[in-house]
Amino acid sequence: MSRPRVSLRQGLLFAVVTGLTVWFTLLTWTGFAQESGEFLTPLFVLALVLPIGGAALRWLRTPVLVVPLVQLAVAGLVLVAWFGNGSGSGHLPTPAAVADTIQAIRDSVATARDYASPVPAGVPTVAPLLVGCGALALILVDLLAGGLGRVPASGLVLLMVYTLPVTIWGRSITWSVFVLAAGGFLVMLFLREDERFSQWGRQITAEPSAANDTGFGVRTGSARSNAFTVGATATLAALILPALIPTLSLDLLGNGRGPGNGDNVTIVNPMTDLRRDLKQGRDVPLLFVTTDQPDPSYLRYSVLTNFNGREWTTGDRAIPGDQTANGKDLPAPVGVDKSVPTTTYDATYQSTDDFRSYWLPVPFPAATVEAPGLWKYDRSTMDFLSGNNEFATDLSYAATGVDLDLTQDQLLAAGAPPVSILTDFTELPEGLPPLVRKLAFDLTVGRTTDFERAVILQNWFRSDGGFRYSLATSSGNGSSDLEAFLSDGPNGRVGYCEQFASAMAVMARSIGIPARVAVGFLIPDQTGVDSYVYSSKDLHAWPELYFEGSGWVRFEPTPGGPGGRTGAAPAYTRGGLPEPEQTDSTSASASQSQEPSAATASADKPTVAPDAGATDSADTSGFPWVRALLLLLGLMLLVVLVMVPRTLRRLRREARWRLGTAEAAWAELRDAATDLGVPCPPGRSPRATGDQLGEHFAAVGDLARPVLGRATDPVASAALERLVLALEIERYAPRPLEVPTAQLREDVIVCVSALRNGVNDRRRRQAEWLPRSLLVSGRPSARPHPDDVESVTNSDQIVEHVGQ
Repeated sequence: MSRPRVSLRQGLLFAVVTGLTVWFTLLTWTGFAQESGEFLTPLFVLALVLPIGGAALRWLRTPVLVVPLVQLAVAGLVLVAWFGNGSGSGHLPTPAAVADTIQAIRDSVATARDYASPVPAGVPTVAPLLVGCGALALILVDLLAGGLGRVPASGLVLLMVYTLPVTIWGRSITWSVFVLAAGGFLVMLFLREDERFSQWGRQITAEPSAANDTGFGVRTGSARSNAFTVGATATLAALILPALIPTLSLDLLGNGRGPGNGDNVTIVNPMTDLRRDLKQGRDVPLLFVTTDQPDPSYLRYSVLTNFNGREWTTGDRAIPGDQTANGKDLPAPVGVDKSVPTTTYDATYQSTDDFRSYWLPVPFPAATVEAPGLWKYDRSTMDFLSGNNEFATDLSYAATGVDLDLTQDQLLAAGAPPVSILTDFTELPEGLPPLVRKLAFDLTVGRTTDFERAVILQNWFRSDGGFRYSLATSSGNGSSDLEAFLSDGPNGRVGYCEQFASAMAVMARSIGIPARVAVGFLIPDQTGVDSYVYSSKDLHAWPELYFEGSGWVRFEPTPGGPGGRTGAAPAYTRGGLPEPEQTDSTSASASQSQEPSAATASADKPTVAPDAGATDSADTSGFPWVRALLLLLGLMLLVVLVMVPRTLRRLRREARWRLGTAEAAWAELRDAATDLGVPCPPGRSPRATGDQLGEHFAAVGDLARPVLGRATDPVASAALERLVLALEIERYAPRPLEVPTAQLREDVIVCVSALRNGVNDRRRRQAEWLPRSLLVSGRPSARPHPDDVESVTNSDQIVEHVGQ
């Protein structure tokens, strides 16, 4: 039944603990922005104000579902005070301040799309977005734990808040935050159970226990202690087991792979992590190289072979156990003719503590690779993947690389690719925007070889298409992002290497050229004779296209030169192409200017100059954590919707107990029977209805088909008899007998328990979450309707049929 009103002191204590627990859990969001205080400070204020205000409103008998509405209004005022009219507190909710707050929220959403976490300082803050989401989490936890008394259900919300950054970053959370959040949740459970124990009355039994004259079936102190002990033991197990049993790989706390200082570069999903690491604004040394290669560049660590319409992925990898980096000769590169001149070079590599990658940076092609640990290579791609989920952190290894001396004539004369490569590497998803194929066809019409078409595409991105390189643009390489990137509108044709590589690979596939995307490093800084260092700013992506006899050939569509990122395009793409064949469908776009000569292109490492003026395109596939936050809000809303029926049922119950009459208690018993699917026909007297209900009583047990009847539970039968008698006296006696409300409630609880024992688990769950009684009238009237009373002509007759 409904919970009795708790004291204001108990309610405020529980509210403070609830608010602090949510705030401790929100500390997991610190990695979303470098300036985490911008959102954690207002959230701390809300963590105190919202639950305490909710407790006070509930103590004043405010309806349970009205409290969250008031809290939403308060959260809105705090948002206006903090983010309206600039920054700082103390602002009044004037129209101008509200407008500024709305604009700040819009700017924060745009920043979340444009910048990977942690969002750097100096850009529009994401604090309004995070404060709003955190406020919703606070309100929902307070509603479930404080308003509805469902602390375990509120734990689901806390779990969603806690796991959000883990899901996005693939990193574990520091152990101290977990301990604070878990400890707060245990205290919430303890306080709620302590409150319930304190409200217990005497246990209703046929014979009071001689050994326990208080009437309690258990000792409350023992129960509280046991409950807290179980929770504390579970928490300690979560803390200790991952360290004692490493094979479990629980990574619940910060002793796993997660970075500890925010300066690491983590590569788990190559394309997503490339986007984040390029945008986070730091330049961290990652890989030191010593090599006799004259001009090292384009050091590859992963190959993306599948485009599913949303992103490029590495696809499924089934790698035999003997394909390891053991220093033995590697297979010859796929598709490379033995007549191609080659030059070999040696290189040793030393990764730093900041480099956390499941892929090993190696030359392509490579003759040998020797690295400690289990690093396995895929024959089709020749990239090296960790076989035991170990990062390439603080790792020393060596490789022998191979430079291929490719010529334009050889590439122009390339034959048709094998059917297996043509099939696998030209596959595109359904629903690809028509603009992609149309542009690829229009640009290359009249060209007779795949190599000509590939060079035309490369030069269109680098110089002829009006593209600009910038990190300050919306991220993504899905179909909608691709269409926006290729469009020549005000927000189109601005992007960085991820989008250039993805767009060229997709366009190449659309005209039948096998293509994939490679991810690695661009051009290192030289630190000494034959020594170099690759840093996080050197991370890069480029397309590889297949040509029979030359294998997988690198192209560079990302612009070079002033304001670009790369130097000159590959030498084999810079010569003049044959004139296109003229056909009826030849368009002006088929005649493309060629790349500037090597003499005019700077071979030096360019300076990355993000274009601060670039704006985000109106896409829906922004940085994943925005979608994750929206998913969190959707889940919160779903929880609220699921709670609505039982909350309405509870409000009806509380309204009846405020009346404190036998009529209200009887209505509650009938509704409980209706919820459980127990027949309760209308038009019968209280005694006849009581007899009907008593036939569905059952004792506590685990039988699949319990024995029913009043005799199975004498205690419930006696309670039902008292209820019927109290109702008859209230309805028909000249002076109704005052029955204590507590006694009525206790009798109803006992009868409902006996009814629940007689139905299966499905009916019990349905009664709790989808009560049928909400579909019928629920007025808690104290007297029956006059039309429901049968007329009698003899005053000596016993009235048998009154109301329901």
